[in-house]
Amino acid sequence: MKTLSTIVLATLLLVSVSVKAESDKAEAKSTTKSSAAAPAATVSLEGRILDEVTGEALAGVAVKLEGTNKVAYTDFDGNYSLGKVVPGAYSISASFISYQKVTLQVDANSTASLNLNMKTISE
Repeated sequence: MKTLSTIVLATLLLVSVSVKAESDKAEAKSTTKSSAAAPAATVSLEGRILDEVTGEALAGVAVKLEGTNKVAYTDFDGNYSLGKVVPGAYSISASFISYQKVTLQVDANSTASLNLNMKTISE
């Protein structure tokens, strides 16, 4: 009886060690895949939108990073920020009711300030 319980105990120990080893191997494989798929470093594009004539800040202007789904709206001081942008060449457009749409070509490799002045639509 003692021998049988020793065999059962040894078998259980062997099975648990084997299961643990397989679990560790799967976790290491998952971690490696996650690291390989990690996105490149990102930058933040920030700036301020002003009325070209009065110099007043424009609140509520839609600032879009063309070719992406990133959109930011200016705050009460005319400031906007587009975060987590992968470096590269982009167009930024700003649009607001009763103002002409403005488009700017940018090279998103730094966090340079991108200020824009907007003109009202002439009648």
